[in-house]
Amino acid sequence: MWPFLKDGDGTHHYEKPEVLDQFMVSKGIINEKSVFRIIPDSCRIEKFEENTKNNNKPVRFSRPSAKDYNPKGFSDHFPISVKLSLL
Repeated sequence: MWPFLKDGDGTHHYEKPEVLDQFMVSKGIINEKSVFRIIPDSCRIEKFEENTKNNNKPVRFSRPSAKDYNPKGFSDHFPISVKLSLL
C-alpha cells in the first residue's frame, strides 16, 4: 500500500492522505503449496463515485451529534482490494 503515497494518494484522508489500511495474508496463501497466487500490481484503492467527494476524499458520515454529520456518508477510509488467481 505504501507506493500509493508516492502519487499523493492514500486509503485514509483526514488532513492529508495516509495509508492506514493494509492486507494481512495468511501464510497458507503465499506458501509454494498454495493453489492461490496474488496477482502482481493488482492492489487498488477503490474509489467509487458514490463514496468520493470532488476533492478525491471519502464521503464521511461522522457522528450523529457532530455538525458535519452526513447520513449518506460512508467512512474516512476507502476500501482496498487485491486480486488472487487460482493455479
